Amino acid sequence: MTRVPQTDHEGAELVRILAHRPEIMSKWLEFDSQLMNTGTLPPKLKYKVQMAMAAGGGCEFCRSMIVPTGDDDRKESLAIAFAEFFQADPGSITDGHFEALYEEFTVEQVVELCTVVTMRNAGLQLGHIWGLTPAPDEVRDAYAAVIDEAQKRWESGDVDSGTASLWQRQTA
Repeated sequence: MTRVPQTDHEGAELVRILAHRPEIMSKWLEFDSQLMNTGTLPPKLKYKVQMAMAAGGGCEFCRSMIVPTGDDDRKESLAIAFAEFFQADPGSITDGHFEALYEEFTVEQVVELCTVVTMRNAGLQLGHIWGLTPAPDEVRDAYAAVIDEAQKRWESGDVDSGTASLWQRQTA
């Protein structure tokens, strides 16, 4: 049972709660889809960062959405470590962390990564404060399909059109 009553709106608990404020829900989902499914970083890298943060966060729904995505390469490992440092103590991030990021990522990619990390942190905090419950298997499986679809688009060179997020699909 969530701490905030859910609307009758279709979708995951997060969407059903955000639907109390449709204008916020709309912008949140639009930004989430743009951030996670387009850009200069591969969607799989961004989702791996999200999954690592979910594993360490207080949101049961977020933890239940962890989908295995294969082994991490150096860039992914660095991005995940950065996210975990931020999550543990945002004030611990130093110039040295950014120097390490710039060894592997462009400025544009660092901006994108930092935005992913802070947006995911916000989502984790919402999930925790609202008491979201674990996602059903079918929601987790649908989310895995969204990740795969976004990665395929990115690998084909389609980095700007995006893929409707699971949350948007559930609100259409």
